[in-house]
Amino acid sequence: MDKRDPFDILDVAPDTEWRVIEAAYRMMNVQRGDENPSADENLTLAEIEWAYRELKDPMRRVAYVQRSRAARGTKNEVPVSKAQVGRDSASNRRKSLISVGISTGLFVGMLAAVGYGLYFVGAVRRPAGVGESMEAAVTLVAQKPTGQVTDMPTEYEANTLAYTATVEALHATATRGALLDYTAGITATADAARAALTPTPVELRACPNVASVNVRTGPATAFRAIGYILEGDCVTLTGRSSDGEWVVITNAPRPSSNGGWTAVSVMTIEGNLDDLTVLEVD
Repeated sequence: MDKRDPFDILDVAPDTEWRVIEAAYRMMNVQRGDENPSADENLTLAEIEWAYRELKDPMRRVAYVQRSRAARGTKNEVPVSKAQVGRDSASNRRKSLISVGISTGLFVGMLAAVGYGLYFVGAVRRPAGVGESMEAAVTLVAQKPTGQVTDMPTEYEANTLAYTATVEALHATATRGALLDYTAGITATADAARAALTPTPVELRACPNVASVNVRTGPATAFRAIGYILEGDCVTLTGRSSDGEWVVITNAPRPSSNGGWTAVSVMTIEGNLDDLTVLEVD
């Protein structure tokens, strides 16, 4: 078997259907044909003819497919850019720090509000010894000679009774259910803030506007073809190149094409292409 790869020469994926291979062969003949071809062009046309003859034989085509699959199994796909990985990690850390900061601030605010409410209704008791000191002061005043202080103990007792009645009334109106409702409101606000920090990925629908479209490992014709989609095979777009000329597809009829790149010029896209996430490949 010849060491040349007829799939590479015709620029199609190894698992491409025969009618697509034949269409690619005819298209390349039209593109390369000339009344006075140069020596290089003659060599190219000869390779195209050789590749077409090799793949036209079903048995030899199966053999070439098996050889291509074995060769792909020993090679690494195009790696994700290290710069992209670094940017993704930094973005994730920044989002985590913002989320933690907001959650911490809301939690501290909730504790402060609950503490203030408990203090206001009298649930926080006076420090030990304060009541005894006040009673001792009243006793000393009561023991002073008659004529200097006469109504102080009675007035103090009336104020104390009024204060006690007020605290009991506040206890009666400040229920545990009200505090739980307030806490639930704070929690809902924190959940909404965290949800707002998580961006929703944008996906668009697209369909080929030609008979057959190659799916490649990267955003250029220099990248290897890994599959194809035919006219009527509508797919989902999940990302685009920085120049907006190539898009990443998924939900393809053939699983081997998922995650591959196709050219925008041969696709009819539903929606705004600028809304897609920009992806980079080294």
